[in-house]
Amino acid sequence: MTDVGTREFGAKTGYGVQYRNETTLRLTQRWHVHDGENLLTITVDYQAEEIPDEALAALDEVAF
Repeated sequence: MTDVGTREFGAKTGYGVQYRNETTLRLTQRWHVHDGENLLTITVDYQAEEIPDEALAALDEVAF
């Protein structure tokens, strides 16, 4: 598991981790956003060496 830093989701900051499943050859990023007592998790999952830029760019459209 690798720390992939932070990303802004509007007024909230998300904290990300990434891991690769060598059995299924899938790469997964998980972004966790805290809002008071609530926790939202956004998962981006691809069967590839890297997650495509357009998929990561779509996260820019998510705002809280």
